[in-house]
Amino acid sequence: MSIDSDDYFSIIRFLGKGSFGSVYLAETKSLLEETSIGTLVAIKMINLEKIPHDQLPFIDNEIAVLERLSTFNKENNRRLIRYYGSIKLNRKGNSYYIIIMEYINGYLMMDYINSLYRTRFNPSIEMNIEIYILKEYFSDDEIVSILRDLSETLAFIHSADVVHRDIKIDNIMFDLHSERKFKFIDFGLACINLTERGNIRGLGTPQYAAPELFKLASEKVDRQIKSLEDIEMLKKADVWALGIVFFIFVNGIILFESEDETIKELVYMFNIELEIPEFKGDIRINNVLKRMLIKDYKKRASAEEIYEILS
Repeated sequence: MSIDSDDYFSIIRFLGKGSFGSVYLAETKSLLEETSIGTLVAIKMINLEKIPHDQLPFIDNEIAVLERLSTFNKENNRRLIRYYGSIKLNRKGNSYYIIIMEYINGYLMMDYINSLYRTRFNPSIEMNIEIYILKEYFSDDEIVSILRDLSETLAFIHSADVVHRDIKIDNIMFDLHSERKFKFIDFGLACINLTERGNIRGLGTPQYAAPELFKLASEKVDRQIKSLEDIEMLKKADVWALGIVFFIFVNGIILFESEDETIKELVYMFNIELEIPEFKGDIRINNVLKRMLIKDYKKRASAEEIYEILS
């Protein structure tokens, strides 16, 4: 006998697209782990009929990563979106994997900044959320605090033997009701170190991808993660991506606005280092940007080192 998702949830509204599926705000109708009936949750619905066969392992991988992070350290996983479990259900004749997570009442980082700008300066202006100037309304201490919290969270993820692999400004949420105001979301491309689930070649989002990942792509390397050096490289690629987020956050500009491969070749393939504009404020901000966006990943700082610099 098949089970329908409507037996478990009342879907309230669409929240957005995640990797491999759509995310909805829902209310629970049955008891689930760590929830009671009537709990608001975010559910990612993945239509298995529409996922290419070779992509199905990524679904199992996301679930394994969320389970790993939720059980690794109960005291510290409050830094992340809470994971309640997953179930395989039928809905309207299709088979779905449903991943059940904490509902974060807040905004994507980019939407939050756009909202903050309009609220403080001119609510009638419809800002282009791709470009904004943070320095005008965040103090140096506030910027350092935000960067410190995000680097600490990334260090925690890495300490759980997980790499995110798709850190970007669209995958960070501002939680209105949490002491950890910014949280990473969408672990669809993440992997657990030294398992057969992770392929070394994945780029994530090209505008945030580290030089070493483009190098692997250009060499058409296609293999599983299999060494401590691979793991170190992927952790440092997460640091690069967070550095791009920091750069946007501090300077108000997108470093790479398109996925044009010509731009990537100029920056990544021909030994060109990024020129980091000087931030006219707290010297720690300049220091961490320079250490996160070093082309050679072996010289790039770790997430834990960035956290220590900012502490």
